[in-house]
Amino acid sequence: RLPIPDSALPLVVQGHLLVGGTEGLSLHSDGGSIAVTLKERLEDNPDHPGTHLALIRIAARSDNLDELLDRATTAIKLIMDAEDTTERDREVVRQVIFDEVHSTLDPEETVDPQDYRRVAGLLDRLTRDTDMAAASRLALGDWIAKSDPAEAVSNWLVVESDPRFNQ
Repeated sequence: RLPIPDSALPLVVQGHLLVGGTEGLSLHSDGGSIAVTLKERLEDNPDHPGTHLALIRIAARSDNLDELLDRATTAIKLIMDAEDTTERDREVVRQVIFDEVHSTLDPEETVDPQDYRRVAGLLDRLTRDTDMAAASRLALGDWIAKSDPAEAVSNWLVVESDPRFNQ
């Protein structure tokens, strides 16, 4: 059963179910087929950040951590290196990437130390010197708390002790 509200307008578009409801639009489809199409687009334009962002969303929703981190790393580099990108656009893209990565961090799971280091490194590069740095540390602490309480406390103490986060 799909999570579709009682009052909705379904529409099939190119094999995908698009549902319009009172809260907005939702797409119900096979993420694998969409990912294949997006990867084909990257063959023609490998530096298109929007395509990478779409693949980040798919990877996050399919719990594919390797793909998520690879795409996020590429998107961060693209957005930071783009000369025609405003600081506001960079901030928006960083927030989108952070939100997608954060959505995958389940505090109830046992976290592999290598996965933790990879995610922590990505979030550090993504949020360094931004308003998201404290949120990143809090999210990492919450995520690792069950597996490594000392590391969780370390993240939380950075937020508490760093004057940049206490203004």
